[in-house]
Amino acid sequence: MVVSVTARSAGKLTSTCSRRLLTTQRGRQGSLQQSASGRKDWGTGAYVLATLRRPLDAAALRMPGRAIGLKWFGIDKKTRTLQVGCRRCLGPPGSALKIPVKLGGLNPGEDAKIVIAAVDVGILNLTNYKPPAPDDYYLGQRRLTSEIRDLYGQLIDGMQGTRGQLKTGGDSAGAELQGSRPPKTAGALFRHRHGRSDGSAEISFDIPEFAGTARVMAVAWNSTKVGRATVDVTVRDPVC
Repeated sequence: MVVSVTARSAGKLTSTCSRRLLTTQRGRQGSLQQSASGRKDWGTGAYVLATLRRPLDAAALRMPGRAIGLKWFGIDKKTRTLQVGCRRCLGPPGSALKIPVKLGGLNPGEDAKIVIAAVDVGILNLTNYKPPAPDDYYLGQRRLTSEIRDLYGQLIDGMQGTRGQLKTGGDSAGAELQGSRPPKTAGALFRHRHGRSDGSAEISFDIPEFAGTARVMAVAWNSTKVGRATVDVTVRDPVC
């Protein structure tokens, strides 16, 4: 792994990754590159934290400075992801709806567990429900848990007699519920199965007296991999 750092001024550059020191070097203004080797304990990825410290320059009337750069990098998800395929189908109310499932990415002799939920789309629209995404949870970016503590906020500018200021930024986002209440009878069904060694499975639902669209959400996993799929199926009486 090669880390590229763009420094706005010369100074001492320190790089850490997953709470471990990578390198410390003197750098000039411009682009710097540092190499690092991946570690198994990084899990799904790690943060690279680069800190540049600029010394005091009394001749230029410049206080000491510090700049921080942060970047997340993740692992290749393909080696830990199952490809889940669900075929679209059509079924009448009051019958058995069979949903074939095909898994990809299994090693020979390896099996997986499958959980499928079929829920009325009207219910999902009412709460703006998002399909489950276990791969984003287990293989996605983690929150940075490290803290930075120093005395830069207490530095006194000897040339102006004022205390130094820290400059930070951030953003926030909100969410709201949306959607209309479904006018018809709502339904939610749930099943779980073990996938066969060839990666195939068939899930059967007993459809109640319901007409509309159901969203089928499938999640598959084993000890080392996880996957998901979403497909909409139509439930209605046949048109004669």
